[in-house]
Amino acid sequence: MAVNRQDERITNVKRNIDTKALHLFKQSQILPDITPIDDLPNELSYTQTSSQAFYIWNLSNVFNNIINLKLTNNHYLIAECNDVLVGAQHISKLNKKSQTTLSVMGKDTILGSEQYCDMGQIPDIFILDNSTGKTYPLNMYNIQPFYNNEIYII
Repeated sequence: MAVNRQDERITNVKRNIDTKALHLFKQSQILPDITPIDDLPNELSYTQTSSQAFYIWNLSNVFNNIINLKLTNNHYLIAECNDVLVGAQHISKLNKKSQTTLSVMGKDTILGSEQYCDMGQIPDIFILDNSTGKTYPLNMYNIQPFYNNEIYII
């Protein structure tokens, strides 16, 4: 009888591990095209924290709603909280009609994250033309408040 309970516990542990692995795999499939922080221009640098939310954008909807915006390799999706850059994602000509994910950083114990997003704060999200400095606000997309480990599809 003790062996059966131990076998049952082992089976449950394996099932939990398989469930968590499947969940992580599914998350990795819906978080396309994340630009590593090290690959961003210096002026778009920020500190990665352990408190993050992910905003997945359908770029074709965005570009269909912004008149006179011709996509170049100088465009970035950026997020700010308290007028501080808390996320940036390069938008290339190749992914204009697809989805891209903007990772947004929140406050944690890391030095320099004091002005990052608080739980429940709505980040300001823009498209930035890095060659001209012109920004295109994306407030019309009903951006959800920042909560750690949340994934939002916009």
